[in-house]
Amino acid sequence: MGKAEFDKYAWSHRLVVVITKENQNGLRTGVNQFFADNACAVADRNLVTLFYKFGHETTQKLPQQMQNKTGLWLVGYDGEIKAFSSDTALLKQLFAKIDGMPMRKQEMQNIKTAC
Repeated sequence: MGKAEFDKYAWSHRLVVVITKENQNGLRTGVNQFFADNACAVADRNLVTLFYKFGHETTQKLPQQMQNKTGLWLVGYDGEIKAFSSDTALLKQLFAKIDGMPMRKQEMQNIKTAC
């Protein structure tokens, strides 16, 4: 997985990568609820959520800075990490963070959103 996993989304989707421990169901639930409550805005920003379990062999194939932490990462079109939080705090600033990105500014100029 790792960078190669992210490569299939490169230049077409932004990612929210969620890594949780077995007892962190609240974090996973919070992310799922946020995405459900904001479905149109999420789709408008080409966001995809990827879930991983901390310590599982699949996390060892993620970028190094993700392997030993739980939390949320925002990964841009270019596959680079743009933001991190160890809890759902990132969700509160997610749209503002994305909307400040140069490629998103171009998207907003060129495409009318349905939201």
